[in-house]
Amino acid sequence: MAPPLPDARKNELKLRILSALVLAPIVLAAIIAGRPYMELVMILSGLAMAWEWDRICGDQKFGAGGALTWATLIGVGVAVWFDRYDLALIAIGAATIMIYTIVRLNGKGRPGWASINVIVVGVPSVAAIWLRSDPEIGLRLTLWMVGAIWATDVGGYVFGRTIGGPKLAPRISPGKTWSGLGGAVLMAAAWGLGWSFWASAPQPWMIGMLAGVTAVVAQCGDLGVSFVKRRFGVKDASNLIPGHGGVLDRYDGLLTTAPAVGLFVYVTHGGMNLWG
Repeated sequence: MAPPLPDARKNELKLRILSALVLAPIVLAAIIAGRPYMELVMILSGLAMAWEWDRICGDQKFGAGGALTWATLIGVGVAVWFDRYDLALIAIGAATIMIYTIVRLNGKGRPGWASINVIVVGVPSVAAIWLRSDPEIGLRLTLWMVGAIWATDVGGYVFGRTIGGPKLAPRISPGKTWSGLGGAVLMAAAWGLGWSFWASAPQPWMIGMLAGVTAVVAQCGDLGVSFVKRRFGVKDASNLIPGHGGVLDRYDGLLTTAPAVGLFVYVTHGGMNLWG
């Protein structure tokens, strides 16, 4: 059993809840409304995450790599507006090489870390927008995915705090436990199952199972961001979101989940009709 939260942690938790109550409706409204609001939210979030990543990896300075990543993301936004997702991905690939070369020649910054910024931020943004753009399953699929990520966060926190136990990855994220991961999977699977019954999806148990797998994928994103922050001695990506840290801290699960779900839907030509 985990020890009770100190007053400082309780106050932080209250602030996290208040911030979530403000931000969650904005995200949901953008998803439901679709174009252009979904694109706008994802590109603006991407710009914020790119700024945070460049500062984390660049000794709290926003350098040439970050500026080039911003320019690329704006170009990606234009490409997806015209449904040219292929061009968006090509631009991300080309920008990765260009940023690495420029930062290396410039001699200021870390070219490897600076160049993968555009991949880490750009690919999930494109994937999320592409998933929502499907006229038949886009809305249901995106709501399912985002709900699974949120359920993962809630399940991981509640089970981890309540049960505690062995650490999942103590060198990367000392607060995460195996019980938290189990709770994340259970909560996400329960969400997927409940959602599928509500949406009258044809294969509810498969949807629930995929949501559980999504929880593991989302946790990989969480651990990935935690690794980068620990690598550079940073606690939070920024202080843009009170109680949560930065946008990267909130979108970490999406960084891995959106590309994974996008790849699944693409390979299976629409997700095997799972979402109706």
